Amino acid sequence: MITGLEMVMADGSFQVLSKDTHPDFNNYLITFGAMGVVTSMTIKLEPQFSVTKEIYENLSFDSLFQNIDKIMVSPDIDYLSLFTTW
Repeated sequence: MITGLEMVMADGSFQVLSKDTHPDFNNYLITFGAMGVVTSMTIKLEPQFSVTKEIYENLSFDSLFQNIDKIMVSPDIDYLSLFTTW
């Protein structure tokens, strides 16, 4: 999890950003690097964690969109892959 960034902004200013000091911090993560040049990053590391992955192979276009809510919004899935031949 990224908890802090140091950035040189487009106007040349230097900013130190974190969740504690910047209310829009998550917006900087979403636009990672688009707001300026990231020069340093603080990351909170976890020694171990579990990830659940779901893989759909040969899923038809119609089947995907008939079941889009079940496939895309499952709370039990952390990572999703769709392999198709549309």
